[in-house]
Parts: sequence; C-alpha cells; structure tokens
Amino acid sequence: KGFSPVIDARSKKGVIKEKIKEDLLTSVIPKNRVYAYDPFKKSLLAKLWQKLVRPVQAVTIGSSSIGSATGRDYAGGSTGIQAWENAIDGNLVTADRIERGILYKDSTFTISATVAFGGSTLDSTHYIELTSAPSDRHDGKAGTGVILASAGGVQHGIDVDDTDIRLSWFEMTGFFNGASTTRSVFISYATASGSTGRIYVDNLIVHDFYDGENADTVGDFGIASSTTTTTQDEATIRNTIVYDGGNVGISTGDATDDFTVQNVTVFAMQDSGSGSDGGVGIYARNSSSIMRAQNSIAMNTLRDDILVRDVANAVNSFNMCEDNAADCAATSAGLTCSNCQTNKSTTGQFVSTTAGSEDFHLVSGSNAINNGTDLSANFTNDIDDGIRPQGTAWDIGADEFQMSLVDVEMRHGKYFLNNVEQAFRF
Repeated sequence: KGFSPVIDARSKKGVIKEKIKEDLLTSVIPKNRVYAYDPFKKSLLAKLWQKLVRPVQAVTIGSSSIGSATGRDYAGGSTGIQAWENAIDGNLVTADRIERGILYKDSTFTISATVAFGGSTLDSTHYIELTSAPSDRHDGKAGTGVILASAGGVQHGIDVDDTDIRLSWFEMTGFFNGASTTRSVFISYATASGSTGRIYVDNLIVHDFYDGENADTVGDFGIASSTTTTTQDEATIRNTIVYDGGNVGISTGDATDDFTVQNVTVFAMQDSGSGSDGGVGIYARNSSSIMRAQNSIAMNTLRDDILVRDVANAVNSFNMCEDNAADCAATSAGLTCSNCQTNKSTTGQFVSTTAGSEDFHLVSGSNAINNGTDLSANFTNDIDDGIRPQGTAWDIGADEFQMSLVDVEMRHGKYFLNNVEQAFRF
C-alpha cells in the first residue's frame, strides 16, 4: 500500500514475485515488494511469422569516385575505371548491393584499352552503374562534361559483358581504328538466349567514330550489340545523341537481340559499308532482331535513316527523318512509320550542325517540337535533364525545346500557346 502505480509492476504480465525464505537484510526494499522479470514468451504463431517473414532491409549502395584529382577513390583514364570495375565484381544479388562509379571531369579520361564490364551476377535491382557526378554532367553538348576519349587504336570504348549495367551522363569520342570493327559502346553480354537482363544507356553523347574509309568491310558503330547468335543482347537507349559516325549510329546484332530506342538523336552516318551494314542511323541489323524506335531523330545518313525488320515485334513511331516515309521505316516487310515526320530538311532543326561545333538542341520552329508521344511512364527528362514536356506534347529527339514566353503569350497572368490557354508549369 502507498506505492506509486507508475513504478508498481505487480499487475504486469511477465512479472513474478521473488520468494525469499530468509530475511538477509540485503535490501531496503521489503521482501514482499521484490520482483523479477520473466521475458514475454511469444506464441507459436508469432515465432512462425518471424521465421518466415524477414524484416525489410534497404539495399546497400556502394559509391566510388573516379578521377585524377587528389582524394579520388580511383585514378582517371581507362586504368582507373577498370580498377574500380574489377574491385566491385561479384554476386551483387546475394550481397544485396548496387555499385556506382562516379566520374569527375578533373581531366579527360584517356581510354588506352577497352573498359570491360564482366564477371558479376546482377539483376534489375542489383546493378552496376557508371555515371558522372551531378556537378560534372554535360549540358547536351560535347566538351561540357566528363569525356572518355580514345587514345587511338582502341577497338571498343566500353565492352558490356554483364547483364544489368547502366551507363549515363558522359561523352565518348574517337573510338575507331581502321583495322577492325569498332563500337564506342559494345553490348556483348554472354547471356544465353531467353535469359533476362537489360543494359540501360541514358544521356550519353557519342561522336566522331568514323575511320574515314568509305565502303570498306571494317565497321564503325556507335552503340551496337554483338553478332553472336547464341547470346541475347537487350538494351534500352534514351536521351542520347550519336553523330559524326561511320556505319551505324545504333544497331542490333543477331536474331535474338532486342533494343528499345527512345528520344535519341542520330546524325551523319558517313560510311556506306559493305552490303547493307552502312550509312544507317537506327538499324535492326538482323532481320529477326527487334528494334523499337520512338520519338527519335535520324538524319543526314548515306542510306536509310531508320531500318527495322521484325514487323511482328518492331515499333517505329513518332520519329523524324530526312528521308521519305519508305526510307524512314525501311524494311523488306513493308512496316510503315506511324505518326512520323518525314522528308524534313536538316536546316532549321538544330542550333548547329557545323562540324566541330555541333549542338543538337532544338530551335524554335523545329518539326520535332510537340510531335512526339508521351513516354512519361518510363522517364520525364531530356538530354540535359530538362523536363518533358514543355509544350502541348513531347518533342522528338534527345532535346526537349525549352519554351520561353513572349509578350503575346502572356495575357493578364495567363499563358497562351498557339492562342490556346495553357496550364503553368513551375
């Protein structure tokens, strides 16, 4: 009696009274007030639940800096990138990890040997990503961000031989050698046909990969998969610019390959190659490989701007070409280019197509503006991280034209486009 209910635990479950036979005077607490705690015993159902349903744990994200400045985790150049890749190789699924290599534009990354990604076990939630630091990203033009430049004679810039690799936000230039078929980004992962796994390429600028030899048997490709028929190469390429190349800008390789190309700009493929493997912007190289091209621009090619073949699975819609409708959807099976802008001049589309000062941002009046389809279920940004859309619809190509208001478009605090009132975007 008289004890505070706040500290009196006699009524609590799990509390047992200490039984003391002798008064040893070891405590000032009366023996009829001495208690011990018996841990609460879980029910059989609770124990079973704990065993079967594991606590949710966030995936571990590893991040390593790569560059020539003091304090970086890995040095610049191909040596530093490869050293990072070798160090993080392993079973990322079992380890429950994501690994990111963060590039810094401390200096140009001179690539003297192909950077190879291989030897890891990955999936869509446990992947390896090579990207640039947000502060060091390009602005949609060459020379403004992290640059991976060939030292000369390098066959491939990056060779992806693992599933679930992601490449984003850097520039690649000069990958050709005149002696063998080259690819700036070579998608060659050794996965058996029917296996899952997809490579993601976002916000890359790939250019100047032409060896200057026209109609030769040595190909110069921008982003392309292997021609090995026992592998299945799958890739999604978005918000990427590929220009001043040799044979093909973006190309599948063998019958089992599957590419999705969205909001990409390909310009000036200059080598007609041998057979049909040349002078094409976006190309399904094998007649059974799948090419899904949407919201993309292909212009100034020696042959077909876009060539897709597997009609049953191919997608060719909302694209823009310099060629006529037939060559914008060139295929022996008669696939048409749905909702495409064809027979469009290269003039009046971009800021600059002058060699050495290319700038593929759209200009006012471009046929690409407001003529794309909504792909916001997958992404909502553009080549320099601008928001899509800016106008009444998505634009075609890597760039989303950034709308600027003029007096006639602002009336009493309202925004009008083409004389139609629009919602504000903040």
